[in-house]
Parts: sequence; C-alpha cells; structure tokens
Amino acid sequence: MAEPDPVQREISISSVFDEPCDKSDVALVVEGRSLHVNKAVLATASDFFDTMFNGNFKEKQEREVPLPGKRYTDIVDMLLCIYPSELRPVTKATVDKMLELADEYQIKSLKRKCEEFLLRVCKMSKKEKKDVTHALYLADKYSMPNVLKVTIHIVKQYKFRDAGLCDFCLEQEQDFLNLGNETKLNLMAERIAYLE
Repeated sequence: MAEPDPVQREISISSVFDEPCDKSDVALVVEGRSLHVNKAVLATASDFFDTMFNGNFKEKQEREVPLPGKRYTDIVDMLLCIYPSELRPVTKATVDKMLELADEYQIKSLKRKCEEFLLRVCKMSKKEKKDVTHALYLADKYSMPNVLKVTIHIVKQYKFRDAGLCDFCLEQEQDFLNLGNETKLNLMAERIAYLE
C-alpha cells in the first residue's frame, strides 16, 4: 500500500479549532486554513497576543489574523498546549517547535511546560545521552537556567573525545557543537572540576 502524500495528509488533519463556536471571536489563518480561537484566551497565555489584541494594532478589530510562514499542525499543537479546555502535554516530538513558538509569541506558561518536560526527560533519561544533550542545547538556546544547570551536571560526565571505543562522543554531537560559547565554557569548567 502506497504511503499517503504528506501534503494531502496535512490537509486531512483536523482540529477542535477548525469550526467556529460560541466562544471563538477571531480566526488565526495558517496555510490558508482558519483556526477559530478566543482572543482573551490567547491574550492571557501570550504577551504577544495580548499586545496584538489589546494594543493599538489593526488586529484588535480584525476577525482574521494571518500567521504567515507557520505550519498548521505546529500552531494547532501550540493551541492544544495552552488552551484551557485541551491542555495537551508537551512531548519529545513537539518540544522543539513548542519552545520556538513560546519564544516567538512570548507564551511563558508554554515555555514553563517545556522546561518541566525537559527536566523530566533529564531525570528519566540520564542514560539517554542524546536526549539530555539535546535538552542542554534547548536550555542554552531558549535561556532556561534551571534546565541548563541540571543538564550541565549530567553532561559533564559524558565521554568527550572518541577513542574508537564508545558509541557516544560529546564533541561529535551537533547539539553540543551548536551550544553558545558561554555554555560550552561553563560545561568544560564543570567537567574539569568533576574530573579533578
């Protein structure tokens, strides 16, 4: 049986936001599709949307607000994570995109949910080195000091260079290579202290 066309699969995905309801008062337009939401809910969750809907912007009066360059499924996932009636948890599959959107739309509660998820990943996955290293990268990229502290504490113990015998080598991990210089310096200082 042939795999479905990815574009067609995206079109066939539906969400609870596809149809207007008595509580929706604006539609976010993403990839030509309308997501019917409530301004107050978005404004409560997001400083970005609060400014948009309650400031002196044209979107305050608009019934449709386009979100160009965004994917329908990503925005639906974001809404499902912040909408009180839904409250979907952040997952390994969605954490990267949710942090990106939480940062862009200034959604502190979603960022906090992502932080809590990453801390659980670190607690449960100390032996899943790639997951913890990715959590370190995300903590660095999105300024999450608590996650950064926990991940550095774990990652400082990882093998740094490959002597041809290990299956995981920190210096070859893209997430490690993408860390900011300050985080790399803090990690190496912790590593030196650990080794001494």
